[in-house]
Amino acid sequence: MGHDKRQIRLWGAQGPTLLEHVVLLARSMCSDCVVVLPDPERWQHLSARLVADEYPGAGPLAALITGLSHIARPYALVLAGDLPTIQPRLVAALQAWPRPYQALVPTHDEPGAPGRSEPLLALYHRDCAAILRPQLAAGVRSLHRALHLLDHQPVPPTYWRQYDPAGRSFLNLNTPVDMHRIRGIPIPLDSTPT
Repeated sequence: MGHDKRQIRLWGAQGPTLLEHVVLLARSMCSDCVVVLPDPERWQHLSARLVADEYPGAGPLAALITGLSHIARPYALVLAGDLPTIQPRLVAALQAWPRPYQALVPTHDEPGAPGRSEPLLALYHRDCAAILRPQLAAGVRSLHRALHLLDHQPVPPTYWRQYDPAGRSFLNLNTPVDMHRIRGIPIPLDSTPT
């Protein structure tokens, strides 16, 4: 995007920033919200537990390890900060999935990418941090690659589409084209900056 996309205001100048909006969504679906940031001091106004990334700049796998190291409950819903149209019905369905598992990860069935997983809208057991930390230390940065070390349960599209037929929950904001497409979707939560 060429700038800090966490600061983007998708739904008008008076609306929340992308990060504020995703935190509001997370808080509406979870009792405890931990936000892993390289710069938590800049986001003190968020109504969440802010945690400094133990490995700043090392990517989502590192942030996942940091976040899982700071939760008290056995499982955590893990959300990327650039998923503004997460559908709460889908999250509720994932949270109701029978346990145990180490990771519960939605998958896709598109031609050319069958079985592609969504590890940044998934549930993880807190013990995954101890399993994944040595991989990070060994230089593995890919969350997709590290996922294969876990007892992960794929969630097929035939299941998750019952709760999110259009797959809006998986729309992330990486480009100006993404921003234009997402702006056309009604805001999924009546959110105001916290």
